[in-house]
Amino acid sequence: MLYDGAEALALRPICDAVHVEGSLIFAQLLHAGRYAKIEECVAPSAIPGADQQVLPA
Repeated sequence: MLYDGAEALALRPICDAVHVEGSLIFAQLLHAGRYAKIEECVAPSAIPGADQQVLPA
């Protein structure tokens, strides 16, 4: 997880090295939604998943 711009800038040398070799790099943004089990997660779904027996608190 990136928490601020400084952390993103620290990863810049890695991105630059990947680009020098002619490749691409990307980040996938994901929200766990109804399957979230992290206290900091905002608004997990109140609709249970097909494999979920208990609603999120």
